Amino acid sequence: MTPQYSLLVRWDATEKSKIVGDLAKSWTITPDGLTYTFTLHDGIKFHDGSPLTSADIKAHLRAHRQSARGVISVRKERFADVAAIETPDPTTVVFKLKAVNASFLALLASPFNCVYSAAKLKQNPKYPDTEVMGSGAFQLVEHVRGSHWTGKRFDGYFRKGLPYLDGFKAYFVKDTAVVPGLLGGQFDAEFRGQNPSARDQLLAKAKERFVVHEGPWATVMLLIFNTSNEAVR
Repeated sequence: MTPQYSLLVRWDATEKSKIVGDLAKSWTITPDGLTYTFTLHDGIKFHDGSPLTSADIKAHLRAHRQSARGVISVRKERFADVAAIETPDPTTVVFKLKAVNASFLALLASPFNCVYSAAKLKQNPKYPDTEVMGSGAFQLVEHVRGSHWTGKRFDGYFRKGLPYLDGFKAYFVKDTAVVPGLLGGQFDAEFRGQNPSARDQLLAKAKERFVVHEGPWATVMLLIFNTSNEAVR
């Protein structure tokens, strides 16, 4: 779903450990580390043509911080340091923290924090379960469960000249179908990586078409400490 949505800030894939703006064109942090002020790009629109403003940023993060009409946020505790979110004007959003949080920018850059429409959340807090409507470079054309996902270029994207592609089609395939799909030309790239057996099959049948890059897989394990209740003995 990433191509259909935007983040406030994001990780720059071309620079190691660097956070850059997405919807935010700039931001400042007070010397005490407790206030983050973000300025949004002008003219950002959702795929339905409605404007994206600081109110949408506030509503999106408020949804993570509290439950609403049957919606439970599994990331609620990660935003526990946020005391308040202020929107002094449509292109400014201010976060007031209870305590210094050195990972706050990294938290905002998490791909889970795609920005939803405040108006649609007000109508139905669970609308993202069944509807894809963001402000990203591509908008959804079709999703056929178990088959494919198609997106097209969003002509109203706020970054002029982007995206370069007119669209994309992503296939959902089982492990056993990856090698035949690549060899048969059904798709051009696969984003999970292949085991040694699949690698050998690809190189044995089409060595001239593929280049192999090998390296370790990095995963993540999250450890969250309970700071509100005494440990059970």
